[in-house]
Amino acid sequence: MFKKMLFCAAAGLLLLAQSACDNDKPQPTPSAQKGSTLITTTVVNPDGASGVCYMQLIDGLTGHYDNAKAVPAGFGAPPVVQGRDVFVLPDYMGNNKAEMRHYVYETNGTLQLRGTLALPAGAGAANVCKVSDTKAYVSFQNTGQVWAFNPSTMQKIAEIDMNALAQKDMRVAPAAMVERDGLLFVGLNQFDAQWMPTAKQADMALVDT
Repeated sequence: MFKKMLFCAAAGLLLLAQSACDNDKPQPTPSAQKGSTLITTTVVNPDGASGVCYMQLIDGLTGHYDNAKAVPAGFGAPPVVQGRDVFVLPDYMGNNKAEMRHYVYETNGTLQLRGTLALPAGAGAANVCKVSDTKAYVSFQNTGQVWAFNPSTMQKIAEIDMNALAQKDMRVAPAAMVERDGLLFVGLNQFDAQWMPTAKQADMALVDT
Protein backbone atom coordinates (compact mmCIF):
# COMPACT_ATOMS: atom_id res chain seq x y z
CA MET A 1 0.00 0.00 0.00
CA PHE A 2 1.33 3.37 -1.06
CA LYS A 3 1.16 5.72 1.94
CA LYS A 4 1.01 9.39 0.95
CA MET A 5 2.46 11.75 3.54
CA LEU A 6 2.48 15.37 2.48
CA PHE A 7 1.81 18.70 4.11
CA CYS A 8 -0.57 20.12 1.49
CA ALA A 9 -4.20 20.84 2.27
CA ALA A 10 -5.88 18.00 0.38
CA ALA A 11 -8.41 15.47 1.59
CA GLY A 12 -7.05 12.00 2.23
CA LEU A 13 -3.42 13.12 2.51
CA LEU A 14 -1.36 12.99 5.69
CA LEU A 15 1.18 15.66 6.54
CA LEU A 16 4.68 14.60 7.33
CA ALA A 17 7.21 17.42 7.19
CA GLN A 18 10.62 17.54 8.76
CA SER A 19 12.81 20.60 9.27
CA ALA A 20 16.56 20.93 9.61
CA CYS A 21 18.98 23.79 10.08
CA ASP A 22 21.76 22.59 7.76
CA ASN A 23 21.41 21.25 4.24
CA ASP A 24 25.10 21.05 3.41
CA LYS A 25 25.44 17.38 4.31
CA PRO A 26 24.63 15.10 2.70
CA GLN A 27 24.22 16.43 -0.82
CA PRO A 28 21.31 14.70 -2.58
CA THR A 29 22.30 12.19 -5.26
CA PRO A 30 18.93 11.01 -6.61
CA SER A 31 18.68 7.43 -7.82
CA ALA A 32 15.91 4.91 -8.42
CA GLN A 33 13.71 4.97 -5.34
CA LYS A 34 11.69 2.13 -3.88
CA GLY A 35 9.50 2.09 -0.79
CA SER A 36 5.99 2.24 0.62
CA THR A 37 5.94 5.71 2.17
CA LEU A 38 6.47 9.06 0.46
CA ILE A 39 7.87 11.83 2.64
CA THR A 40 8.89 15.42 2.06
CA THR A 41 11.63 17.15 4.03
CA THR A 42 11.77 20.93 4.30
CA VAL A 43 15.00 22.76 5.13
CA VAL A 44 14.17 26.35 6.07
CA ASN A 45 16.61 29.23 5.71
CA PRO A 46 17.16 31.67 8.62
CA ASP A 47 14.78 34.21 7.03
CA GLY A 48 11.93 31.73 7.44
CA ALA A 49 10.58 32.61 4.00
CA SER A 50 12.81 30.50 1.79
CA GLY A 51 14.55 27.17 1.75
CA VAL A 52 14.54 23.83 -0.02
CA CYS A 53 12.31 20.79 -0.08
CA TYR A 54 13.17 17.18 -0.85
CA MET A 55 10.99 14.18 -1.64
CA GLN A 56 11.78 10.49 -1.28
CA LEU A 57 10.35 7.02 -0.81
CA ILE A 58 11.18 5.09 2.35
CA ASP A 59 10.19 1.73 3.84
CA GLY A 60 8.37 2.44 7.08
CA LEU A 61 8.96 5.20 9.61
CA THR A 62 11.61 3.57 11.76
CA GLY A 63 15.34 4.15 11.50
CA HIS A 64 17.38 7.11 10.26
CA TYR A 65 16.88 8.89 6.94
CA ASP A 66 18.70 11.74 5.21
CA ASN A 67 18.36 13.46 1.84
CA ALA A 68 21.10 11.51 0.06
CA LYS A 69 18.61 9.72 -2.20
CA ALA A 70 15.94 12.41 -2.27
CA VAL A 71 14.83 14.44 -5.28
CA PRO A 72 14.26 18.22 -5.09
CA ALA A 73 10.72 19.51 -4.70
CA GLY A 74 9.37 23.05 -4.43
CA PHE A 75 9.73 24.98 -1.17
CA GLY A 76 6.35 26.30 -0.06
CA ALA A 77 4.50 24.09 -2.56
CA PRO A 78 4.64 20.46 -1.42
CA PRO A 79 3.96 17.64 -3.90
CA VAL A 80 0.35 16.77 -4.66
CA VAL A 81 -0.65 13.10 -4.61
CA GLN A 82 -3.74 11.59 -6.24
CA GLY A 83 -3.80 7.81 -6.25
CA ARG A 84 -0.50 6.73 -7.79
CA ASP A 85 0.15 10.12 -9.40
CA VAL A 86 2.60 12.51 -7.76
CA PHE A 87 2.84 16.08 -9.07
CA VAL A 88 5.87 18.06 -7.92
CA LEU A 89 5.42 21.83 -8.13
CA PRO A 90 8.23 24.40 -8.35
CA ASP A 91 9.30 26.69 -5.51
CA TYR A 92 6.34 28.91 -4.60
CA MET A 93 8.53 32.03 -4.58
CA GLY A 94 10.11 31.19 -7.94
CA ASN A 95 13.57 30.23 -6.69
CA ASN A 96 14.03 27.12 -8.81
CA LYS A 97 13.19 25.86 -12.30
CA ALA A 98 9.65 26.76 -13.32
CA GLU A 99 8.36 23.33 -14.22
CA MET A 100 5.97 20.74 -12.86
CA ARG A 101 7.10 17.12 -12.73
CA HIS A 102 4.74 14.15 -12.92
CA TYR A 103 5.79 10.93 -11.19
CA VAL A 104 3.88 7.66 -11.00
CA TYR A 105 4.16 5.17 -8.16
CA GLU A 106 4.58 1.88 -10.00
CA THR A 107 3.26 -1.50 -8.86
CA ASN A 108 6.84 -2.62 -8.13
CA GLY A 109 7.12 0.06 -5.45
CA THR A 110 9.24 2.54 -7.40
CA LEU A 111 8.61 6.18 -8.26
CA GLN A 112 9.09 6.90 -11.97
CA LEU A 113 9.20 10.28 -13.73
CA ARG A 114 6.61 10.37 -16.52
CA GLY A 115 7.05 13.91 -17.81
CA THR A 116 7.41 17.62 -17.14
CA LEU A 117 5.45 20.76 -18.00
CA ALA A 118 7.06 24.20 -18.22
CA LEU A 119 5.18 26.77 -16.12
CA PRO A 120 5.29 30.59 -16.05
CA ALA A 121 8.19 31.85 -13.95
CA GLY A 122 7.07 33.05 -10.53
CA ALA A 123 3.48 31.97 -11.12
CA GLY A 124 3.06 30.54 -7.61
CA ALA A 125 1.73 27.10 -8.57
CA ALA A 126 -0.36 25.95 -5.61
CA ASN A 127 -2.41 22.84 -6.32
CA VAL A 128 -3.15 20.12 -8.87
CA CYS A 129 -6.41 18.27 -9.47
CA LYS A 130 -6.45 15.30 -11.85
CA VAL A 131 -9.92 14.52 -13.21
CA SER A 132 -8.98 11.85 -15.79
CA ASP A 133 -6.00 10.29 -17.52
CA THR A 134 -6.20 13.04 -20.14
CA LYS A 135 -7.15 16.10 -18.10
CA ALA A 136 -5.89 17.76 -14.94
CA TYR A 137 -5.70 21.31 -13.60
CA VAL A 138 -2.99 23.36 -11.90
CA SER A 139 -3.72 26.64 -10.08
CA PHE A 140 -1.45 29.70 -10.04
CA GLN A 141 -1.72 32.16 -7.17
CA ASN A 142 0.45 34.90 -8.65
CA THR A 143 -1.20 35.08 -12.09
CA GLY A 144 -4.83 34.47 -11.17
CA GLN A 145 -5.03 31.58 -13.61
CA VAL A 146 -5.78 27.88 -13.75
CA TRP A 147 -4.29 25.75 -16.50
CA ALA A 148 -5.85 22.59 -17.91
CA PHE A 149 -3.26 20.03 -19.03
CA ASN A 150 -2.97 16.42 -20.13
CA PRO A 151 -1.25 14.49 -17.30
CA SER A 152 -0.32 11.63 -19.64
CA THR A 153 1.52 13.81 -22.18
CA MET A 154 2.19 16.78 -19.86
CA GLN A 155 0.96 19.21 -22.50
CA LYS A 156 -1.06 22.34 -21.75
CA ILE A 157 -4.66 22.25 -23.00
CA ALA A 158 -6.10 25.62 -21.99
CA GLU A 159 -5.79 28.66 -19.73
CA ILE A 160 -8.62 29.82 -17.47
CA ASP A 161 -8.25 33.44 -16.34
CA MET A 162 -9.96 34.21 -13.02
CA ASN A 163 -8.70 37.75 -12.47
CA ALA A 164 -12.18 39.14 -13.16
CA LEU A 165 -13.27 37.44 -9.91
CA ALA A 166 -11.00 39.58 -7.75
CA GLN A 167 -12.68 41.62 -5.02
CA LYS A 168 -12.29 45.41 -5.10
CA ASP A 169 -8.68 46.47 -4.47
CA MET A 170 -7.65 42.82 -4.12
CA ARG A 171 -6.04 40.22 -6.34
CA VAL A 172 -7.51 36.79 -6.82
CA ALA A 173 -5.32 33.75 -6.16
CA PRO A 174 -6.72 30.35 -7.22
CA ALA A 175 -5.81 27.76 -4.60
CA ALA A 176 -7.04 24.25 -3.68
CA MET A 177 -9.27 22.42 -6.16
CA VAL A 178 -11.57 19.40 -6.13
CA GLU A 179 -13.66 17.80 -8.88
CA ARG A 180 -17.14 16.37 -8.44
CA ASP A 181 -19.93 15.51 -10.87
CA GLY A 182 -18.18 17.10 -13.82
CA LEU A 183 -17.43 20.36 -12.05
CA LEU A 184 -14.11 21.69 -10.81
CA PHE A 185 -14.47 23.61 -7.55
CA VAL A 186 -11.66 26.18 -7.24
CA GLY A 187 -11.04 27.89 -3.92
CA LEU A 188 -10.15 31.56 -4.41
CA ASN A 189 -7.87 33.42 -2.05
CA GLN A 190 -8.27 37.21 -2.10
CA PHE A 191 -5.08 39.09 -1.17
CA ASP A 192 -4.24 42.72 -0.54
CA ALA A 193 -0.73 44.17 -0.78
CA GLN A 194 0.20 42.44 2.49
CA TRP A 195 -1.09 39.06 1.28
CA MET A 196 -4.09 39.32 3.62
CA PRO A 197 -7.85 39.04 2.99
CA THR A 198 -10.17 41.87 4.00
CA ALA A 199 -13.74 40.67 3.39
CA LYS A 200 -15.30 38.14 5.76
CA GLN A 201 -16.30 35.70 3.08
CA ALA A 202 -15.08 32.66 1.18
CA ASP A 203 -14.99 32.69 -2.62
CA MET A 204 -15.15 29.74 -4.99
CA ALA A 205 -15.24 29.37 -8.75
CA LEU A 206 -16.89 26.49 -10.63
CA VAL A 207 -15.45 25.23 -13.89
CA ASP A 208 -17.20 22.80 -16.22
CA THR A 209 -14.67 20.03 -16.83
